[in-house]
Amino acid sequence: MLTTTALLLAAASGARFLATDGPDPAPFAITSVTVLTMTSDRPLRNATVVVRGGRIAAVGPSSSTPVPADAKRIDGRGMYLMPGLTDMHAHLFSDEYAPEAAAPAELGLYLALGTTSARLQIGRPQHLELQRAVREGTLPGPRLWVSSPQLSGDSGANTLLVRNAAEARAAVRAANTSGYDFIKLTTNITPEVYAAVMAEAAAMGMRVTGHVDPRVGVPMALAAGQQIEHLDNYMETVLADSAPSRVSVSDVGAYRVANWRSRSFR
Repeated sequence: MLTTTALLLAAASGARFLATDGPDPAPFAITSVTVLTMTSDRPLRNATVVVRGGRIAAVGPSSSTPVPADAKRIDGRGMYLMPGLTDMHAHLFSDEYAPEAAAPAELGLYLALGTTSARLQIGRPQHLELQRAVREGTLPGPRLWVSSPQLSGDSGANTLLVRNAAEARAAVRAANTSGYDFIKLTTNITPEVYAAVMAEAAAMGMRVTGHVDPRVGVPMALAAGQQIEHLDNYMETVLADSAPSRVSVSDVGAYRVANWRSRSFR
């Protein structure tokens, strides 16, 4: 059987989110629907999709795909069925620009727009509460993966301060104990701190994602298996050694006018 998290049933009049996980999901079948698959550029027309136990049990022509007697039937005529979309790098307005009480409505909007899974970056304890509520079925929302608060060498809001290897290891352990899904790196990460974060995260079985400090560099981050979320340091990495400017224009360096000056433009 094929694993799935959610399906999106769409028509000109709107869309319906079909949850396939959650507590004891009931079996259902969408019949006579046009399926947009991830394996072909041609839609599968007049198809039936059977979902049981939170997994796709069968996909095929409606004329030859049986529907189990205990499955709820959903008529998909004139509609399209596709896997739910995933936002791989998400921040909520309620993290900073809107009241915390707006978060449930934001998650509902994700579903309305077809996004059924999301990776929340720079996580907060409130995100873990939202994740739990979605998982338990008490809050409509996309399936959430939540990062740790940002690991940074700069102090700030929602930050795990990591100025040396000991602080880096402690921050990773704290994030793991709190239940975050992965580690998020942001600014001012030295190579010493970076190596400690990666080693401790590997020991904890956690992935590391986020920014790449110019002192760390893209080659080291790629070799370490980091999920790089931005183009930080990519521009510096591809420059020739003879380039007229080698200072960073990544991350916070993008806001420093002097970093963009080059002898070639004088």
